[in-house]
Amino acid sequence: MRISELSDNQLNEKIRKNEEIAKLVKPYENYKGADEVVTAQIIKEQVETSTEQKKLYTSMNRLNNTLDGFKLGDLVTVSGISGNGKTELLISLTKDFIDRNYQVLWVSYEVSPKDFMSRFGEYEPMFYLPKQNVPNSVEWLLKRIYEAKAKYNIEVVIIDHLHFLLDMQTLKHQNISHIFGGIIRRIKSTCLMLDITCFLVAHLNKTQTKDVPDLVDFRDSSFTYQEADTVLIIHRETSGTEIDLKQTKFEALLRIAKNRWNGYLGIIKLTYDKQKRRYYSD
Repeated sequence: MRISELSDNQLNEKIRKNEEIAKLVKPYENYKGADEVVTAQIIKEQVETSTEQKKLYTSMNRLNNTLDGFKLGDLVTVSGISGNGKTELLISLTKDFIDRNYQVLWVSYEVSPKDFMSRFGEYEPMFYLPKQNVPNSVEWLLKRIYEAKAKYNIEVVIIDHLHFLLDMQTLKHQNISHIFGGIIRRIKSTCLMLDITCFLVAHLNKTQTKDVPDLVDFRDSSFTYQEADTVLIIHRETSGTEIDLKQTKFEALLRIAKNRWNGYLGIIKLTYDKQKRRYYSD
């Protein structure tokens, strides 16, 4: 529509908007500071001349090959039905990271320090922990992450688990999904700012299933997987099997339910070595 075709009211509104835009951009017309908006070519040159991005690898070869390692700055959501080995998977990953000289901060809300440390067996736990956990406080958690980065240059943070960051009783009449979304975005932003990889445990709706759960089975909020770069779901089918106390190895399935970087999804077969308390894959 041409200006001549505008009504008086439309013309006045257009003039008013143009005047508002002019006021907003005028301070930047003769801006002498450093450019904060640059051409894509400049960013491309910076990326090409920067050092290669560091990646975190594990003892699970198929996982390494599928993901090409975990990247610093990533948020990784880890889930599974209760008792299917989420914490054991993260402990196994912790040992892998320590063996490769990565610095790890563990925030475990779910078990006592004594029980938690016993899960490492004879393995020397060379990682970092808060002296005392404070649940229901995202602010406290982020401060501990910043503290650990400043003091120990951590590269990995493991949070077990997401639901301890909120008092579910006091928030039962509010939109839990959006609150979780805000928390997860803050954790993700912290990963990017501090150049760390964060593993965040989240719960599922299901309590038992023969099939490996997927993204639709997440509890409370879809943001638990929407904001993540990678989603891993561990699953062990144990119903109907006879308990064998002498058994030292167990099979498990690990679903890569989301993979932002190369898109490869699917299920990896794992073996859990009870004596070493570690997961392996071919």
